Amino acid sequence: MDLVLKREKQDLFKRSLFVGLALILSYLAITVISFVITTFLYASGYDRNQISLIYNDDYYGYFLNSAILCIAMIFPLLLIKCATKEPVHITAKFKKPNKFWFLAIFFALGMAMIANYATGVFDQLLENIFDFKAVQPEIGDNVYENSFEWAFAIVNVAIIPALIEEFAFRGMILGSLRKYGDTPAIIVSALLFAFYHQNFVQIPFAFIVGIALGILFVVTDSIWTCIIAHFLNNAFALLLNDISKTMLFTAIIIMLSILIIGIFSFVFLKRIGAFKKLNSQKTNLSNSSKLFRMLFNPTIIIFIVSMCYLSLSYRA
Repeated sequence: MDLVLKREKQDLFKRSLFVGLALILSYLAITVISFVITTFLYASGYDRNQISLIYNDDYYGYFLNSAILCIAMIFPLLLIKCATKEPVHITAKFKKPNKFWFLAIFFALGMAMIANYATGVFDQLLENIFDFKAVQPEIGDNVYENSFEWAFAIVNVAIIPALIEEFAFRGMILGSLRKYGDTPAIIVSALLFAFYHQNFVQIPFAFIVGIALGILFVVTDSIWTCIIAHFLNNAFALLLNDISKTMLFTAIIIMLSILIIGIFSFVFLKRIGAFKKLNSQKTNLSNSSKLFRMLFNPTIIIFIVSMCYLSLSYRA
């Protein structure tokens, strides 16, 4: 028993170490790629203001940032394969979801509505108690006037983040950690997902949504449901932001409807035993011990501290 326990501790440490290292390398890749592009633009005769306009442009900026994210997230996270020693499609669950997938997606969308409210409360607490005005979430801030602009926004704000972030955080990170328990793996992957956004006011939203998507990943046994839910959440954010500018009451009704459907989906899923899939793994470590070992790992700590610093530096 002692030998088995020792091996579990060593394997869990290794998996967590590779997860933290992959995220650190991912962020460093973003920094290096951005530096190279910026240097190239300087060499091409662009000044600082022109470069800033390119990065913040509704079209070129979104496309450029999405391309950087794709390159930076995919390749370093494949390092996790070295720890799991599994094919990527096995770890990330690229397979057909089970029969619970439709209801589970609505459950996740309902959780996103709760997360929106939690984010608003957290933002007010930061401003009123600590006089900290954080940068607001970026989704839905622009005005889209025609079908081309809407299509471009959907691709860059909904489709690309859904594919890349779900592959990274639910597929590779959660998929690699859940060997030693779904609950600690879901919590840790959601926490890392929240801090990766580098937006302090968005941490409650990303964490709650990360928990919901983690549950979705386990319950449906497929990453595709997470990608669909993530896409729908971001697409709804764009749509509701646009509707609320002229029809605020309609936007509120839509949000409440999604929340109610999400609650009913949760109740039904619970009644039919869909959540029994959680924590089906048998290990010799307690959940608290596994959570502690996942979080208090050198590379995980370095990543979280770095993201906290960057998040706190982005003030409005």
